[in-house]
Amino acid sequence: MHERNHHRSRAPGLSAAMLLAVRGHQVTVLERDPARPPARGEQAWTSWERPGVSRLRLPHLMMPRGRILLETELPEVVAGLETAGALRHNMIAAAAILPGGGGRQDGDARYDTLGARRPLLESVLAAAADRTAGVTVRRGVAVTRLLPGQACLPGVPHVTGVQTGDGEVLKADLVVDATGRKSQIFKLLAELGPVQDTEDRAGAGFVSSGPARRRDLVADGKPVVTGLLAIGDAWASTNPTFGQGLAMGLLQATLLRDALDTVSTADPVKLTLVFSEYLVAGAAPFYEGLRGWDHHRIAEIDAHIKGERRVGMRLEVADVQRGRLRAAQPHA
Repeated sequence: MHERNHHRSRAPGLSAAMLLAVRGHQVTVLERDPARPPARGEQAWTSWERPGVSRLRLPHLMMPRGRILLETELPEVVAGLETAGALRHNMIAAAAILPGGGGRQDGDARYDTLGARRPLLESVLAAAADRTAGVTVRRGVAVTRLLPGQACLPGVPHVTGVQTGDGEVLKADLVVDATGRKSQIFKLLAELGPVQDTEDRAGAGFVSSGPARRRDLVADGKPVVTGLLAIGDAWASTNPTFGQGLAMGLLQATLLRDALDTVSTADPVKLTLVFSEYLVAGAAPFYEGLRGWDHHRIAEIDAHIKGERRVGMRLEVADVQRGRLRAAQPHA
């Protein structure tokens, strides 16, 4: 039985906690915001305060991939959402009835999703985590320091737990950063010694959203830290216009579960490398495709301002079932 510490109980962290608990792991979720999820769905929208979560009450969309993952991995969450008022709808149904749309086709059900505002989604997830054996959610707890341990590789820090804002020390076999786009994990790592910064950031250009950003914990085939992994926007974030954040985070939660099924925390170097391989194969295509779109769109706008023509970019779905997005070569 192993301890896991998730820094904040957003959707990816809570989902990962529940998936790991099913496998027999003991998981502690550290949530900075103190308020518990409300008992009724409408209260999540009207009165649940989550200052640690940006964009909590902005429009939110669960892509079909996210719904598929929840139904497959955490069906009780889907049941809870529908009980709380989430509405099932098909994202392409309206297009199918347009002239030339061809009507509904076999397989269109894979584009079904659930309409739920973000506070409702997160409150149902949080309530499900509270009921899950093996998961302990501690609210109103902030992580202020990473605990160093004996290095597994020369010059590479090893994390053995966290320290909270009130000085409490929590030991863990593995710490998982699920703190989102504004993760401070590399600042905390810097307190343990020099750490290679692996940040990949797309150039800014859109006022309403942050640029695509990715921070791998493996560089040149070697971990930059052991005992610590990252999922969700803490690992990679993309343009929120496309609504892929939740689906990507849920996918990464399953990849973390799969990596821990394969490699024990007793071998932190191998675990870091295997999880990185899973991310590159299963989640990075989303990031690369949407990062490429941002680059193209900014260049397209710049070209239009200059009165020039911009060579286009094609995005193709390579495997709908696996949710892998491939950016094809630019074409005229």
